[in-house]
Amino acid sequence: MSYFEDASLVYIPSAVKNAKTYSIKPTDGSGDLTFSRASNATRVNSSGLVEKVRTNEFIYSEDYSTTHGWFPSTIGGSTVDFTSNYGIAPNGTTTADRIELHINGQAYADYVRPTASFVVGVEYTYSIYLKSLSGTPTFEFFNDGAIGVNKTITTDWARYSYTFTATSNTAYPRFLVLASTSPDVDVLAWGGQIERGVMTDYIATTSAAVSVGPVSGLPRLDYSGGATCPSLKLEPQRSNLVTFSESFDNAAWSKNGISITANNAVSPDGYTNADLITADGTITEHYILQGQSASVKTISVFAKMGSQRYLQILTGGSAAALANYDLQTGAVGGLGAATTASMVDYGNGWWRLILTSTDALTNNIYFCFASSLSAGRFEAFSSTGTLWLWGAMAENGASYATSYIPTLSSAVTRVADAASKSGIASLIGQSEGTLYWEGYRVNSANFGTALVIDDTTTTNRIYILTTIDGFRIDVTSGGTSSAFYTAIFSEGTHKIAVAYNSSAVDIYIDGVSVYNDTSVTIPACSRLVLGNWSGNTQESRTSQAILFKTRLSNADLATLTTL
Repeated sequence: MSYFEDASLVYIPSAVKNAKTYSIKPTDGSGDLTFSRASNATRVNSSGLVEKVRTNEFIYSEDYSTTHGWFPSTIGGSTVDFTSNYGIAPNGTTTADRIELHINGQAYADYVRPTASFVVGVEYTYSIYLKSLSGTPTFEFFNDGAIGVNKTITTDWARYSYTFTATSNTAYPRFLVLASTSPDVDVLAWGGQIERGVMTDYIATTSAAVSVGPVSGLPRLDYSGGATCPSLKLEPQRSNLVTFSESFDNAAWSKNGISITANNAVSPDGYTNADLITADGTITEHYILQGQSASVKTISVFAKMGSQRYLQILTGGSAAALANYDLQTGAVGGLGAATTASMVDYGNGWWRLILTSTDALTNNIYFCFASSLSAGRFEAFSSTGTLWLWGAMAENGASYATSYIPTLSSAVTRVADAASKSGIASLIGQSEGTLYWEGYRVNSANFGTALVIDDTTTTNRIYILTTIDGFRIDVTSGGTSSAFYTAIFSEGTHKIAVAYNSSAVDIYIDGVSVYNDTSVTIPACSRLVLGNWSGNTQESRTSQAILFKTRLSNADLATLTTL
């Protein structure tokens, strides 16, 4: 048989748009799933990198005319000439603008556009593509209210940037030439960008800021664990209570016996924004810390070994959690009471270190150097060791780490994902049928939704849920359960098929028959749900979901679910 031809609905994560993720069958769109998540998020992309939402806050990024806020600020007889769309831009289009500044015997000539959208205390980067049409002039191309940045421009296109921490809500992208540097400047300008954090790939804008990546309402096709094919990542609502999660040099992090070099190495997101942590050589505890007043269950951070091999995560207070991590081998040890710990390999020497406590933690969070995997709390020793950190999290949810949530000056919440399709009774077998789900089961303290068909209530349903240590499968009609199966299965990828007819249910998991019941009542259903069903919101990663309007044979069920 052909499973694809015989299926009534086939969902394989491959194409998405805002508020929708597409099924590959039916081809008329009647099986496409409606998606919701009213917040930004992150995912692991096909390159294995943590992909965040990036935003260019600089509007009209390819237009430097006075129409869009630029103006000459000259003195005496100095002049500025502007020509729109004069030259070939780096993207091959004739959209580069010409800006000519002429001293004419005066002190300066200036072309400037004040920008008043900065948040004080937050790191930003201003960048722009520039090319000189005459010589290699030097001019001030940015001023943040206190510091002017000089750049020498070559006759080849180059991207120039300046990273700074805002001290005012207004700064000044500009082209200013002084008599002491260059009497004239004649350049092409294109592709301006202002973004929070370090410089990233260019994003074009017109009348409003533009964001790219897993923005609000966009489903996440995730490649976690080195997967070659994506899964639809659906997670519960979580908050990262850590502030300045990537800026360990910020005053939000207290330091003892260490120094911080910001933006020193390429992080798991592929940009140079990981901080170097260096011990000062004294006999003391070497750590950074941030206080927490709200309840925390899971702490995580990305770390990479330099000359320092061991890192300890711990908390203060009487309910103190503790774990040591070996950044060379990926081993964990020295666990404190009520503590579990793990390490996830993110490639290029990076690990995500995860600590979970069964107790609510409401005290300081520490990232502390250790001399061995068995080190005790706050070990005082002499070290000049180095390592890199990026992406700290303190989560207020259950007992596992969810996808990374970046923060700046305040905590950030990622809202729950949900995907479903209503009104598809014609695609669901009513008197007989088969449900198939393939995905990754995540260990969690609560229930998660793998796949459900129902009538939009909990009274009539067939569900496949993940549990704290396995799966639960149930058939309920008219509020009465007539088939129920639960068993322990490992964290990882599994394939499940639930086949039914008017009086029997058979369940196969990973190629094995695990359940049969010959006295069941099959409910009438009209909706398919993946993730976040009836409060069962723990993480779900769906690689395939298939509906059949026929009851497949046992041989087919075994074949379909064999790993």
